[in-house]
Order: sequence, then C-alpha cells, then structure tokens
Amino acid sequence: MFKWAVTGVQPNPDFTLTITFAGGRKRLFDCKTILNRPYAAPLKDIGFFMQARADHQTVMWSEELDLCPEFLYKNSRRITRRMLRGR
Repeated sequence: MFKWAVTGVQPNPDFTLTITFAGGRKRLFDCKTILNRPYAAPLKDIGFFMQARADHQTVMWSEELDLCPEFLYKNSRRITRRMLRGR
C-alpha cells in the first residue's frame, strides 16, 4: 500500500476532511480550496459533502466524483494534538 492510500475519512461541517492515510497518519484537507473548480461544484452542497467515504484508497462521493489520494496527501496538513484540542 502506498503512503497516500486513504484508509478512512471523516467529513466535517466546515468543508474539511479528516483523512486517515496508510500507516495511520491523520491529515486535514480543506475542501474550500477547491470548491470553485468545476469538477468540485457538487461539494458546495453540505448534504452531499457529508457523504464522503473512503473507497478504492481515496475519498469518494459518487462514482463520478473522487479526489486523487496523492493530491489529498500533498495538499493537507498533519493533524497535531493542538488541532485536536480545538475541535
């Protein structure tokens, strides 16, 4: 399994994703950075956004909408203990 394989995801109401990658690494991806891109338009609907799931080693919402796991890894932040206390 490659290091950026997604093993779990928790969508958050602030349009962020708490993602667990291979090896148990947890990172936070802010989807607000992509919401204005045409392919991500459906994610503006919070009900749809909250349906995110880990599948095929990435984050998916439907068969037509997923995000590249390497993109998610490289554009996310490592979750620190300080961040966890603030949630």
